[in-house]
Amino acid sequence: MWAPSATSNGNSGPIRIAPTRGAHRLAGVFLDAMRELGTPTNPAYNGEEQTGASITHVNQSGGWRQSAATGYLKPVRHRANLKILTDASVRRIATTGKRATGVEFSRGGRVEVARARGEIILSASAINSPKLLMLSGIGPGSVLARHGIDIVHDNAGVGANLQEHACAHVVGLVNVRTSNLDTGGLPALLHAARFALFGAGQATYVAPAIAFVKTRPELDYPDIQFHFGVYGYDFTPEGVRMLDRPAVTLQPNVNRSRSRGHLEIRSADPDQAPAIHPNMLGDPHDLETLVEGVKYGQRVLRSKAFAPFVVGEHKPGPAVATEEALVDHVRHAASGVFHPCGTCKMGIDAAAVVDPALRVIGVEGLRVIDSSIIPQIPSGNINAISLAIGEKGADLVLKGARAV
Repeated sequence: MWAPSATSNGNSGPIRIAPTRGAHRLAGVFLDAMRELGTPTNPAYNGEEQTGASITHVNQSGGWRQSAATGYLKPVRHRANLKILTDASVRRIATTGKRATGVEFSRGGRVEVARARGEIILSASAINSPKLLMLSGIGPGSVLARHGIDIVHDNAGVGANLQEHACAHVVGLVNVRTSNLDTGGLPALLHAARFALFGAGQATYVAPAIAFVKTRPELDYPDIQFHFGVYGYDFTPEGVRMLDRPAVTLQPNVNRSRSRGHLEIRSADPDQAPAIHPNMLGDPHDLETLVEGVKYGQRVLRSKAFAPFVVGEHKPGPAVATEEALVDHVRHAASGVFHPCGTCKMGIDAAAVVDPALRVIGVEGLRVIDSSIIPQIPSGNINAISLAIGEKGADLVLKGARAV
């Protein structure tokens, strides 16, 4: 069984990293099963060697999640040179010629413009940053012209290069109580009490264990990431429906996916959501890799470690009995894991939206600093990477300010 040990994490900084507290005992069985299949236990998977399985590292302190707002904004919110506006929605970046000069936003039913003497920093996500650039006249010229937006800078890369970690689910039925049975009544109160008393347990996590797996031993890096959850559910036309039987979910996703999607605005209306085209399995490599990840997850459930607990396979299920059927199942069941990135790609090539200093190409006084600048989706969740982009971006802004 897994036991916590020292990792390569530091112990200072605004965001704490710690192992999940009070993980379900089947999380340890998952680690045993992974080791049985050749994926070692690696509690330092955020260090130099990523391959391996571990109790999940989380951004928590005493069971409480530490977000970017908690770690970075809350400690400085009373600074005299900082003004935080809530319930405000940015509409577009105001420009004068080729220079960004302000931010147009709506608040309380009014449209206002905040003027900038220095730089404007756009940090609105891989979805909204390219949307706002397009609304501001920075993006594919054909799209902007179609919606009557004056072109400030024609760049086909804005909104392109959209990437995600395509995933599928392997669900096993087990003989041990799992959290999908605890969504109300006394069991939910017990979880709440455990959190209140100890800052631990089901109220502090979704996936208590994780693994980075090589589906082929000759690979240089893990091509699949697993999230392990002690629950089971189905998607229905009405939404998510929890299973009425104990279950575990293994969620393999493709690490360095090759598929590329895009997004674009539907109109010049800032309140209208953009059209998003994920195209997550557009490259055959991603489909093949995800199919192999599902097969690996099935082998985990059939391992000796899980033998005392697993009583059947719910997904893909016995009806998916051939290779062709499995490929078809994965193609139709695949989804994303909320890791969109890449839509304002950093680089020096023709497809780049920002340069290596995160300055928007073709426009002065404007930078993008968020996950949209990632050129290639990495192996692993992108929260920590987004924080690192913010740290580096802040250094670049300060360096630029000192040079003036």
